[in-house]
Amino acid sequence: MRLGPSDARRSRARAAAAWAVCVALGLCASGAHGQGPSGGGGPPAGNAAPPPANVVVEAARIEPLERTREVTGQLRVGRRSVLASEGVGLVVTMDVEPGDTIDRGQVVARLDSAQARLAVGRALAAVAVRRAVLAERSADRDRAGAELARFDSAGESVAPLELENRRALLAIADAQVMAAEADVGTAIADLDEARRREQKLVIAAPFRGRVVSRRTDIGQWIREGDPVVEVVDLESVEAVLDVPESLIARIDAPGAIVRVVIGGIGAEIDAAVTAIVPDADPLARLFPVRVRLPNPEGRLRPGMSASGLIPTGRFEPVLTVSRDAIRRDDSGEYVFVERGGVALPARVRRVDAWGGRVAVEPAGTARLGAAQGPDAGASVTIAQGAMVIVEGNERVTAGAPVKSTVRQATPAEPRPGAAPARAGTAEGLRRAG
Repeated sequence: MRLGPSDARRSRARAAAAWAVCVALGLCASGAHGQGPSGGGGPPAGNAAPPPANVVVEAARIEPLERTREVTGQLRVGRRSVLASEGVGLVVTMDVEPGDTIDRGQVVARLDSAQARLAVGRALAAVAVRRAVLAERSADRDRAGAELARFDSAGESVAPLELENRRALLAIADAQVMAAEADVGTAIADLDEARRREQKLVIAAPFRGRVVSRRTDIGQWIREGDPVVEVVDLESVEAVLDVPESLIARIDAPGAIVRVVIGGIGAEIDAAVTAIVPDADPLARLFPVRVRLPNPEGRLRPGMSASGLIPTGRFEPVLTVSRDAIRRDDSGEYVFVERGGVALPARVRRVDAWGGRVAVEPAGTARLGAAQGPDAGASVTIAQGAMVIVEGNERVTAGAPVKSTVRQATPAEPRPGAAPARAGTAEGLRRAG
């Protein structure tokens, strides 16, 4: 039967209502499947609290620290050499540029060696001629010796004068052999000299270092003693510090240690004093002190500004934590303190460091961004006795639950080069006071 327009609209409305009921029933069924065993709608498993992280803690403690005074200085190289030519000639190769690293024995330049090679060839030929003459003279001597032996064995049948002549001929042959041997030695010496002159046309580095500048170039004619390149030895870098006369006594001892800070590259190096120059500036009363620094990576460069921390002999109590506890972000350094099973950040400022200990002081509160747990965003101020996380701190965030194990306190470490003093001893308390 044919439906009218109104009948068609009613049919479409009934179909839409039936579809809505089916969708609603489907959603209810899926909700029932998501309920727990008790029928309640508990939170999804993904929102469950994470298990506490296992960490190791150690108490922050007070230790006596010898205060230091900062002095200024700069870095300089132990060796700086302007490589000069030992020969005369035209520069044909220059194999280095300023800034290049060169090894000991590496060729940096060559002079034209055509004439030198010809001279070596002539010297080789002269040696061959002299050796041939020596061989001839040796054969003459052998023949003269054989003749003398034959005449001598003839006995009285040979006239005495003839025997004397044979002896004279043998002596002459011996002399000629000696002269020929001397000529061979002279020819060999001439050959060595020719080879040496050829070697002088090659300029090689006497030590490992960096090229600072080129003093000549390809096509230039140079003479003996003319500069070729300037090289500095970066493996033996020294810091020259200007130390006041009042502090010289603190480092004027065998094995005295000074901490050198190169701020430009953020390096701190504990190194032994090499020498104290016994000539102070008459106005400033400052003594130059040389401290040799290791430079295996070549990061230290001459001319860099440096500062030195010179021990003053005055001890003060400072708060120290293990070096493993220190963390860093864009705002500076901080540590995590375990309190009530929760990791809380404490911002610190480094005062000094030696061995495995770092002297710190509180640096305000720390907000390390988003955190998990009931104390999200909370922070503390570090103090003596605070249980600082020293292992596992890379796995925790601010406010995260932790399960801690206390590590036995490590013994106090004396500062390098300073007399040891333990916290709590009479000497340590006297120094701290």
